[in-house]
Amino acid sequence: MLRIRLFGQVEVEVDGVSLTPPAGRRAWALLSWLALPPGPNARARVAAAFWPDMPD
Repeated sequence: MLRIRLFGQVEVEVDGVSLTPPAGRRAWALLSWLALPPGPNARARVAAAFWPDMPD
């Protein structure tokens, strides 16, 4: 089971084993974005949110 805690200190666990957190603020923001909303995320929407200056 994957567990992501976003309140307080961010923690990521798989089957009870803590994982090394991603490096950088953008990586944390992307992980949070993908973990929070239910359902799929359109690639174009995610790309526009995190890399607005990059063409599709």
